[in-house]
Parts: sequence; structure tokens; C-alpha cells
Amino acid sequence: MSLSELIERFGTEAQCEAALERARWPDGFVCPSCGGREHSTFLADGRKYWQCSHCRAQTTVRSGTLFHSSKLPLTKWFQAIYLVTQNKNGLACFASAGAVVAEHGAIIVSPHRSSDLGVFDWVNTFIANLKTAIDGTYHHFAFKKYGTRYLAEAQYRVNRRFELRSLVDRLLWTCARTIPCSEDWLRLGLVRG
Repeated sequence: MSLSELIERFGTEAQCEAALERARWPDGFVCPSCGGREHSTFLADGRKYWQCSHCRAQTTVRSGTLFHSSKLPLTKWFQAIYLVTQNKNGLACFASAGAVVAEHGAIIVSPHRSSDLGVFDWVNTFIANLKTAIDGTYHHFAFKKYGTRYLAEAQYRVNRRFELRSLVDRLLWTCARTIPCSEDWLRLGLVRG
């Protein structure tokens, strides 16, 4: 996704709210308190509220999401999501691995098939580049404590490296379904199951 596409899709607060609403409730509103679907909507303080017709609970599109208590406009959040997903620093190891495999093939005499050796070389190159990227990006981190998170990010990017355009929508979907967490909880280094 290009920057101009981002601005076209998510350039206004209304567009961002509509996208978050679709990500949070793709099949229509579902009350977070009782699971009811019948609702009414109203505007108050410049925000759209949904009120469940069954339990009368009120919610906004941000309530109970990663954006819950944020004072930042959604346009800023969407720009951050774009930058995180389209950032080449996290993917630098793939470009290096691709260049090494494509341009520096070695002739090796071995009883193994050459295709097996190419895969083995690519895996070794990829792991070495991943370690270098983590070391260069995340200075002074406790691998034992936070390593699973960094590796999970790398795995997520590897599995979607050919689908960069969809990463913004995927991360938005995840943010819409992630409850707010305190900084203390995040610093525990736990991986949510």
C-alpha cells in the first residue's frame, strides 16, 4: 500500500472510524456486554455511541480495543499502523537473504542433492540475518524475557512477506480485537495465549 492509498482510504477521522467499525464488527454490531445485536446509535460529545437494546449498555467503536483510552486521533493511529507494517527495517533480512541466494550460488560437491543444499544455505542465511536485524533494531534487550515476542513479529512478517498490502488491514483487525493492556503487563514479557 502506498502512502497516497493510505491517505485515500484513511485520510479522515470518519474514514478511520468506519474502517475500525468494519474490523471490529464485520457482521454488524455485537454488544460487548451481553452479545445482543439489536441496538440504537446516537451522537454525544462528537462521538458515535451504540446502545444495546437488550441490556442498555453503551459503547463506542474504540471501547474495549487497543485504542480505548487513547487521546490520539485514529488518523494518527492508522499512520502508525501503516509505518509499522510497511517499514523495510523489519524485512531487511529478506532482501539480503534473497540477494545471497540469487547472486552467490556456490558449487558444492556433496552426496546431497543441490536443491537441498540451497534450502539449507537459505535457512542459515535467513537465521543469521534475522539475528543481525534483531540485534540492530532492538538494542539491549533481554532475549530470554522478550525473545518470543521479537521472534513472533519476525514470524508474522515472514509468513506475510508477499502480502504487504494486506498487513494494514490485518493489523487493524488485530487492534480492534485486542483489549487495552497496561505498560506493567506488557513489561512482564508474557505472550498472550
